[in-house]
Amino acid sequence: MSTVIVLSNQDVRAIVGRVRGKKIVVERAYHAQAPEGCLINGQIIHEEEFMKFVGEFVAANKIPKKDVIIVLGSEKEVSRNIRLPKMSEKKTLECIAREFASVERAKDPVYGYTVLSGPQEKSREMIASMADRDALESHFARVKAAKARVTSISMVLEAQMALFGRLSYLKEEACVVQVLEGIHVLNMLFDGGRYIQFTRTRVFADRGTPVFGVECARAISNMQQFLKTQHAEGEVARVYLCGEFSWDDYDVCQESMTQMNGTLEVQMLTEDPQSGISFPAEAEFSQYVTAVGALLVPKGRSNLLYQFRHSAESVQRQRELIRCLLPPVLTFAACAIVSAALGMVWFVRADEVAGQYEYMSNALLTQQVAEYDQIETKNEDLDTAIQFTGDSWKNLTSYPVFSSATRQLIEECASELGTAAIVSYEANSGNVKLTVSSSEAEYLYQIVGRLEEHSDVIAEVFYSGFSYDERAGIWKADVNICLRGTENQEQEAAQ
Repeated sequence: MSTVIVLSNQDVRAIVGRVRGKKIVVERAYHAQAPEGCLINGQIIHEEEFMKFVGEFVAANKIPKKDVIIVLGSEKEVSRNIRLPKMSEKKTLECIAREFASVERAKDPVYGYTVLSGPQEKSREMIASMADRDALESHFARVKAAKARVTSISMVLEAQMALFGRLSYLKEEACVVQVLEGIHVLNMLFDGGRYIQFTRTRVFADRGTPVFGVECARAISNMQQFLKTQHAEGEVARVYLCGEFSWDDYDVCQESMTQMNGTLEVQMLTEDPQSGISFPAEAEFSQYVTAVGALLVPKGRSNLLYQFRHSAESVQRQRELIRCLLPPVLTFAACAIVSAALGMVWFVRADEVAGQYEYMSNALLTQQVAEYDQIETKNEDLDTAIQFTGDSWKNLTSYPVFSSATRQLIEECASELGTAAIVSYEANSGNVKLTVSSSEAEYLYQIVGRLEEHSDVIAEVFYSGFSYDERAGIWKADVNICLRGTENQEQEAAQ
């Protein structure tokens, strides 16, 4: 539950309520008159007397202090209705500051805003507010002294416009909402729910007098004239009174306004069940519109309280200091984390190394390692001997050998065709020189062909041609054959 306290004039009003989705539930409403001369136009004149009054007011009504919303309405706080295109929060606040550039009341201003238009519109209509930082600090000091917790700060106009945008009967036709705040009358013109114009008029006549009603009616007449200049189709059909209007004030205002325009309907502003507003029956809703509207003012970054806390010069200096210190601090933190990680790894590795050293220092293990090294050396020697033996055998088997079987093979190739005489044999190359002779030259071809067929023993056959020996009457040919090694012969035989 939130507590709303309105500090705009001598009439101090407070409510206790909450907002749940689209529903506004007000459970209690309180009203009290501050001591005369203590609170004038929202400015506290007598500090001690006012604090005593507030303490008694809160204690007598048992008002909660954990979630307090303050509504301000003095000359040091200014509100304006403006329309800006959609932009970031930073740029929006910069534009709002330019809107208030002509106002010289605040030496150290704080800005806030409440958006009134829907999110689907391209531009945003809003109530922009400006407050003096010193005034806000004074209010915070009082709240701290009262042991309360402030969660939101809003202006009177900001809270009222937030509520009027929710009331369904303000969206039906052209109407004026007239709010009485102390010695001022606030006039808000709506046409079909769309906000048109706002004026603030000072009332000099005493309340409840016919002159008071005439002054309020004159403000309505000005609104009607303004609506005509906007080329609107309809006219102001209703006037809703709220704020500090009493029923006596209502009677004189209704009389004056109906005399001015006989078709004009004047009535007190009431709660709207269709808009989800629930208000206690014992209190007059029209007198608490500002307090109820304050429940709808957002508490986020656009709120005056947020900007007050985050835009102070001391806060800016702290942010600048943080921006300067953040890189070295992050670097130091990163180095510390890396160092800690490396330290943990070192300790883990040190334990592992110590365990390995103890294991390696074992006498039995040392003896076993020595035996293993001896066996490994013997194995290496055996591998070397085996490799040498294998290479030697391979060389021996690849070396050509001229045997009796080779001689018999050569003779068989020449049998029945002629003779094959072995002239020489070169053991280092395996070359055998033959002299082949036959009575017919054709037989010499056949002998050479037979030799070539034995490729398992003979690798190649070369001959340079035939010659005829007239004395012996035979044909001769010099033939060279190259023998294969024993290993190659075995491979050829296997194939």
